[in-house]
Amino acid sequence: MKEVIEHTGIVESIDAGHAVVRIVQTSSCSACKAREFCASNENKEKFIDVYGIRRPLAVGDEVVVCASASMGWQAIGLAFVVPLVIMMTVLGVTLWQTGSEPLSALIGISSLLPYYLIIYMNKERLTKKMAFWIKD
Repeated sequence: MKEVIEHTGIVESIDAGHAVVRIVQTSSCSACKAREFCASNENKEKFIDVYGIRRPLAVGDEVVVCASASMGWQAIGLAFVVPLVIMMTVLGVTLWQTGSEPLSALIGISSLLPYYLIIYMNKERLTKKMAFWIKD
């Protein structure tokens, strides 16, 4: 696995050291000769915020946006693994204590509200920690 993930994109907007770059995420079958006839051919446009621009850019410039592979794993952990562990732990403990499945399910799902509130309150810190950059 590569240490750095790279995508080519087009600069959509620039504002005081911040750029929005549009990348086209293609499916793994984009090289297939039958892709025009296939329903699973997916191309998705994504917009990525890049902070700390150190070189002059103009709208429409083609750039290479980079991210570390470890950043991707951290994002997966924060978005999926930690909430799953929290919810399953609270669900199990509540079911063990009360014996009520509906109550356990409600409390298990509700236990994610404080987690996502903490994530929301720390979004600026996470944005700085999980930053994209433009390859020079």
